[in-house]
Amino acid sequence: GDSQNIWWSDTVKLRVSGDTIVEGLSYKKILTQFGTIEKIVRKEGTQYFGRNHELYGGFSWEYLFLDENLPAGSTWVHVKNEGQLKTEYVVEEVNATHVLHGIEYKDVIKLRANYYDSYTDGTTFEYRYFAEHYYAKGIGEIYANYPYPASPIFGDLKISILPNPK
Repeated sequence: GDSQNIWWSDTVKLRVSGDTIVEGLSYKKILTQFGTIEKIVRKEGTQYFGRNHELYGGFSWEYLFLDENLPAGSTWVHVKNEGQLKTEYVVEEVNATHVLHGIEYKDVIKLRANYYDSYTDGTTFEYRYFAEHYYAKGIGEIYANYPYPASPIFGDLKISILPNPK
């Protein structure tokens, strides 16, 4: 269908709720409105690390998903799944402004995550797809874009923070 139409919309509430220890490190738990763990995150200096909650109640290996101190053009890589998959993070903009739902967010970092699969030799990676993430200082992630096939659905997935109702 037309990629400009919104075919489905949903609201999910996430909240920070308590701490947990994994491999000796303390993380904040990010819970859904149903009380299930969405992911766990921790901050060390200007760096943010995460572990996604995975099927059957486990967590992924820790990965760096944001460094507030890197300039535009900086990159870092996370290799996972025993070297079969790679995510390359690229800082596209820093100190940017982004408007969502009529609200202007300042001091925004825009990241691009490029996803790769390895060839059968296990050393050469092939680019597959990308996602975008926008983080506002003092707020957190305000917007994410997972164009198909990066999204877990048969279409583009866009996620945005909603204004706090008064």
